[in-house]
Amino acid sequence: MPPRKRATAAQPIASWNPERDVWESPTQSLLSEHSDVYSETWPTSGSMRNGSVFQRPAWEPPTNDSATSSLLPTPEANLGSNGGSQPPEKRRQGRHSVSLQDVIEHM
Repeated sequence: MPPRKRATAAQPIASWNPERDVWESPTQSLLSEHSDVYSETWPTSGSMRNGSVFQRPAWEPPTNDSATSSLLPTPEANLGSNGGSQPPEKRRQGRHSVSLQDVIEHM
């Protein structure tokens, strides 16, 4: 799936039209003088100013799985009582998750 374009603070993703009682996208309809009705999924976060909705910019660029594989795993609540660690390669071969304890003890 191609990456979606993100709206900038200068361009709203939708504006409220009280005369038509609809949210309109910034693009003009080819068949009428009105803007197209906004019919996309609303972003999970954003802001509204003067009846226009803006998507918040991402704080960090999205990461993929290969970029996060070099980071340490998140500690788990049972870290001290799970019975010991195993080499991370052995855990991966058995399709098990690698714990922080596994990584630290087998560095």
